[in-house]
Amino acid sequence: MGPEPIHMTSFSRAYLHAPEPIHMTSFSRAYLHAPEPIHMTSFSRAYLNAPEPIHMTSFSRAYLHAPEPIHMTSFSRAYLHAPEPIHMTSFSRAYLHVSMGPEPIHMTSFSRAYLHVSMGPEPIHMTSFSRAYLHVSMGPEPIHMTSFSRAYLNVSMGPEPIHMTSFSRAYLHGP
Repeated sequence: MGPEPIHMTSFSRAYLHAPEPIHMTSFSRAYLHAPEPIHMTSFSRAYLNAPEPIHMTSFSRAYLHAPEPIHMTSFSRAYLHAPEPIHMTSFSRAYLHVSMGPEPIHMTSFSRAYLHVSMGPEPIHMTSFSRAYLHVSMGPEPIHMTSFSRAYLNVSMGPEPIHMTSFSRAYLHGP
C-alpha cells in the first residue's frame, strides 16, 4: 500500500501503512512481529504499519509472522510473532497488516475485519466475515474464503484490483 489512507464503513480515520499508531480495543493476548506494540481503541484513528506499538485483546491462538499457522476463533490468545504482545478486544473493526510466514492463516468470526496481507507461500483461509476487506499481494498459493458479506478484495495479483461483494466460497489463485 501507498501513503494514501483507507476509509471504510463506520470507521473513523482508518489509515493503513501510516506513521501513526493503531489504537483498538477488544482482543486478548496478541503478539505482532514488530519492535513496538500496537494500541487500538474503538477504532478511531486506526493506523497500521507504524512505528508505534499495537496492543490487542481477545483472540484464540493467533500466530502471525511465524512458521506455525494462525488459527483464530472468537479472538482469544493471539500472537503476532513480536517481542511485544498485541492486546485487542472484541475484534470489531480490526486492521491487520500481516507479512506472512510459510504457514497459512486461519480465522473465524470476524466483524469488519480488514487485512493487508503480503502473502507467503501458504494460503489464507477465512470464514464468516462481515465487511471484510483484503488488500493482498498474493504469493504462489490460493486464498480460500467462505461466507463473506460485502467482501472486497484489492488484490495486486495483476495490474488491476479485484472488487467483489457478497462472497460465498471465493477462491483467488495467485500467478
